[in-house]
Amino acid sequence: MVAIQADYFGPKSFGTITGIFSMIVMMDMMSGPIFCRILVDLFGNYEIAFSAIAFTALIGSLCFWVATPPNLTSIPAPSLATDSQRS
Repeated sequence: MVAIQADYFGPKSFGTITGIFSMIVMMDMMSGPIFCRILVDLFGNYEIAFSAIAFTALIGSLCFWVATPPNLTSIPAPSLATDSQRS
């Protein structure tokens, strides 16, 4: 996922995008067990809870699969020269 973030959003926005994605992942990690426990209390087994988690993972995987690659020709290459080498 980190490699896709770097390729799709570039190095300039990498920190911002990684921070936003990390916040979303953290919220999911906190709410996932609570959501599963509610489903177990309602239905009496873990099958529905685990199926719901598997379904959301499938949806996320499909989103990665259908994402279009970036147009790399419009992204400028980073300059490797230092300030002293430019003058």
